[in-house]
Amino acid sequence: MAIYTLKTTANREDQVMDFVYANVTKKGLAVYSIVRPHGLRGYIFIEAETVQDAEQAYQGVPYAKGI
Repeated sequence: MAIYTLKTTANREDQVMDFVYANVTKKGLAVYSIVRPHGLRGYIFIEAETVQDAEQAYQGVPYAKGI
């Protein structure tokens, strides 16, 4: 288990979090938490079992740029 940093478009973190959460619940991925620190623009942290789970969580999400 590790924490991965997902780069997003600035000021779109909330939208990306909603899409990532929807992907995680729909696909049943081993993602334990999704965090958007206040004041840190352009980044979201994903705690997942493997890097593949984290990558699948943001696959197809608009405004998500990559881990």
